Amino acid sequence: MKKSMSGFTLVELAIVIAVIAVLAVITITAYGGIQQRNRDTKRLTDMNNIVKAIDLYRGEKGSYPVTSTTASANGCTGNGYSYSWATDGTWLSPLVAGDYIDSAPLPPQNNCTYWYAYLNPAPTAYNCPSRTKPYYILWIKTEGAVAAPNYSKTFTPCVGATVTWTANSTNWIIASDNLPG
Repeated sequence: MKKSMSGFTLVELAIVIAVIAVLAVITITAYGGIQQRNRDTKRLTDMNNIVKAIDLYRGEKGSYPVTSTTASANGCTGNGYSYSWATDGTWLSPLVAGDYIDSAPLPPQNNCTYWYAYLNPAPTAYNCPSRTKPYYILWIKTEGAVAAPNYSKTFTPCVGATVTWTANSTNWIIASDNLPG
């Protein structure tokens, strides 16, 4: 009497495991991309809300909110900038206190890699002695999963300035000079 052998061969099992592994990699990769897009979409929404709040503040107060003068207020070192940024969102306190924005929006990842920063230098700062128009910079550091708004542009405060903020897919530079209207 012959015994009937049923089951899978090693080759068949290896093929099934390989297919499952490929599907798992595709799923994990797609999920990571979705998470990045979600975080950058939140950054875009927060940025729009912050810009509106700053505009309302300026409309009522006649000036832009002041920034911290403490270098590396964000807890990160080596950037050389003196700007307002803190993991608890305290740099937005003038906007929150004046009811221009409900609460300080914090980036989905709030660390030395991704952040929201606000700068309000003196018009004549950065070697711009003849500039008289006040301005601010809102710098959103992203993951590049969502297209930057069309008004995110590289900004130099004046000809001969010692600084330029370079906009690209992961550095959204919103300068008050570049905003529509």
